[in-house]
Amino acid sequence: MNEEALSLVVGCDSTFQIWKCLEDHYLASTEEQEMQLKGQLAIKRGDGESLEEFIRKFKRTCDNLATIKKPLEDLDKVFQLSRVVGARYQPYNPVLSKTPYPTFNQYTAGLQHNERDLQNAEQENKDKIPVYAQAFIAHRGRGHQHGRV
Repeated sequence: MNEEALSLVVGCDSTFQIWKCLEDHYLASTEEQEMQLKGQLAIKRGDGESLEEFIRKFKRTCDNLATIKKPLEDLDKVFQLSRVVGARYQPYNPVLSKTPYPTFNQYTAGLQHNERDLQNAEQENKDKIPVYAQAFIAHRGRGHQHGRV
């Protein structure tokens, strides 16, 4: 027993009293920690936070719940993550309307794949010069040629 636990049970006369004293002290702490961790799971992803970083933080919180013997079921993790990951990924969530439901690992892998697709599409859109801009550039180029002749 560590010093903290030992100091809690000084004066207890039976093993039942010792057990009850330790349970009362540590259970309250565990319940408080459980509520705090579950509250963290409800926090939505921030704008500047990468998806990978957010998933890692979410998983760490789930692992901490398991450490205090309050683990979430895999499906609960999936649905909880789907609620807080952000509107950007809502088009991916129809996968949750089909059974069998994905495991947490399958769901996060799918989200990350979806994120790569979104980033690629955004990059392609940035690389494309809009038609009106192309016409302006072409027209401007002809004007310079005519002015120099």
